[in-house]
Amino acid sequence: MLDDEELLGKNAPRDLFFWALFLDRFQLATYLCSKTWNPSIAPLFGAQIYRRAARLTLDSDTKQQYEENAK
Repeated sequence: MLDDEELLGKNAPRDLFFWALFLDRFQLATYLCSKTWNPSIAPLFGAQIYRRAARLTLDSDTKQQYEENAK
């Protein structure tokens, strides 16, 4: 449901940040960290998502890449 008072795209940087994280677009996610709602909290969310992905994956190369991204 759209609110007439809310600007379209107000949450676009946050949504794009999460999209980049979930699709493993690390460089884009790091750029979008500075454009999100809170540039000091966004990297913590990103690191947590990458740590969780590293625990859930079975491929050792992918697991290592996720752990490096979390750091």
